[in-house]
Amino acid sequence: MLGSSDLQTQLASWRGEHGYLAGTSISRADLHFYPMLRYFIETAEGQDMLSDFPRLQQWLHSMETRHSVQATPFHIASATTDA
Repeated sequence: MLGSSDLQTQLASWRGEHGYLAGTSISRADLHFYPMLRYFIETAEGQDMLSDFPRLQQWLHSMETRHSVQATPFHIASATTDA
């Protein structure tokens, strides 16, 4: 199992010369990770983490410029409680 430092090392190595997580073209890895990361960076912890990884920021920006991503609605449901 990956520890926090292992995960940070892996995140830092992504977005090298190829531009996508698993090679030279978009893959299921990119399509799966993008929405998870978008939800994660809606939190303060996620925003702080992202600021430490400029390559991941570049990848995120690259994904956000894709027509398919722009055409897909992104919604964060507000938490409601019945008290």
